[in-house]
Amino acid sequence: MSLKGIVMKKYLEKQLELRDIPGLAVGVTHGSKNGAVIVGKGINLYSTFDCGSIIKTAIATEIFMKTERGEIEMTDEMIRMLSHTSAMRDDGEPLWKPEENIFCYCNKAYDILYEKYLNNRVTILNVQEYPLADAYEKDENNRNVRIYPKETEFKVNLLTLMDYAKAHLAKKYLSEKGYEEMWKERALVPNTGEHIACGWFIWDYNGKRYYGHEGGVRGYRTAMFLCPDDDSSYIVLANSSEAPV
Repeated sequence: MSLKGIVMKKYLEKQLELRDIPGLAVGVTHGSKNGAVIVGKGINLYSTFDCGSIIKTAIATEIFMKTERGEIEMTDEMIRMLSHTSAMRDDGEPLWKPEENIFCYCNKAYDILYEKYLNNRVTILNVQEYPLADAYEKDENNRNVRIYPKETEFKVNLLTLMDYAKAHLAKKYLSEKGYEEMWKERALVPNTGEHIACGWFIWDYNGKRYYGHEGGVRGYRTAMFLCPDDDSSYIVLANSSEAPV
């Protein structure tokens, strides 16, 4: 392990202690270089995680790929569903008209698109057959206890997500115009300063633009961020429901 890797590992081990997180898998890519650090318990380099809503980036990308190949026609309604501005809600009736272009996060819209246009299958984010990482959540005494979440169709590991992120940075999935359309700001996300694109959140930090998504399901928290400005990506996988990733 390099000196930077040793420093990163010591930092992450300290964070586990301070934040009471069972385990972390962290990956960083920069150009052709990769770095991965695994700390804590219940995780190794090949352990898989339910990636949660990170899958929305792949669903959006594959729908745009099908559009570029002429297999489907992108509509305004699809754009709104992909950017959480369709006025659909997971629970209850719409509170506004779609034309008002107001952000409201909606899993149901993605479920519809995933079934209708992708036949309930994503191909660009390779599902792994390795065992799931041990999963934990807090009990009534705020102690980490092992849980056994159900199997998921969206099992990925750190190496898979690093390859996926690098492919996006190299713009391998879409044309330049396709990425411009997918990563176009569609609406402001209230209270965060971020914007929503199709399947991706967008924000600026220290003069650089980032694209990414987080995921949270029982037993796992995940995050993936891309920074095309410096050809880098950052991935964090935690085996705890409450991990602050």
